[in-house]
Amino acid sequence: MRIGWEFNGGWYAWHAKGQTKTFAEYWRQIVTTMRAAPGTENLKFCWNPTLGDQDFPADEAWPGDAFVDYVGVDVYDET
Repeated sequence: MRIGWEFNGGWYAWHAKGQTKTFAEYWRQIVTTMRAAPGTENLKFCWNPTLGDQDFPADEAWPGDAFVDYVGVDVYDET
């Protein structure tokens, strides 16, 4: 699942600029809650920052290795 994608950009309501610790906690809470539900043992979570126009370095909002299965980045050719 790709929740809160491109959080280090400023164009989505869930952007994390100025609240990176809160975003990381939000991520941990979602993953913990979803993993606790019966039948969800195969869910995988993709932490997905943007590499384009960034409001802050994505690693400031890292939720921790135990809460991320994949890291994917969004990159757009805007030339």
